Amino acid sequence: MNAEDLEMTEGEGPRCARVRDLIVHLLRTHPLVTHVGAITKFPNEAALALEIGGIDFEVIVEPA
Repeated sequence: MNAEDLEMTEGEGPRCARVRDLIVHLLRTHPLVTHVGAITKFPNEAALALEIGGIDFEVIVEPA
């Protein structure tokens, strides 16, 4: 899948850490998400951890 498939414009976008922070903010408002937060133990990666219905997830944000 590429940018044309998604009807997205290619170009400089926000840094992955800023995208991670936006995702954390949006997930905090969802009623099924019980815990969410940024993972900062890997300085060169933008990752977050969340719990949905008792199941733990780790999500890494990477540029497409």
